[in-house]
Amino acid sequence: MGEHLLFRVPVSGVEMPTESAYSRKRLRLVFSLLILIALAALVTLGWREIEVRRGVFTSIIENRATTAAREFDIFFEPIQSQLGLIRAWGLEGQLELEDGAALDARFIPLLESQGWTSALAIAGEGGLEYQLLAGDDGWKSSHESSGAFSLKESEWYQLVVRDTESGEVQWSP
Repeated sequence: MGEHLLFRVPVSGVEMPTESAYSRKRLRLVFSLLILIALAALVTLGWREIEVRRGVFTSIIENRATTAAREFDIFFEPIQSQLGLIRAWGLEGQLELEDGAALDARFIPLLESQGWTSALAIAGEGGLEYQLLAGDDGWKSSHESSGAFSLKESEWYQLVVRDTESGEVQWSP
């Protein structure tokens, strides 16, 4: 009873496939499906690897950007404090742009305390400008009244005039 009977009946010259031919086709089909499943798994794992790496690299870049911004703030904090002080002096009317000697006495020690500062420029609303430059033989100051060097027409001055309410220090390009 456990025997299988297989009949071969030729139909118009075509021979019917045997059981071993069906087994080979099924085996090929199963093998093809296994290959497709394996490829799909590899593609999925590869995609996940790419996503994980992208996340890690994004995190590294964000951390480095945050660190760089913090270091930038630490580096510029002393000059921002001094510029805030200078602005307060200006708002209180303590900076008379006509008195170059008093401005030199006030600003030269302040700028020398910052070894990397090489210039200071202040423009008043009336067109009077004061500039202090570091040179090989010391500091040199100049006063202009809307002359060739016009701070009021410079890009940074226009930026400050537009944003006078924030009280933040403006950095020029």
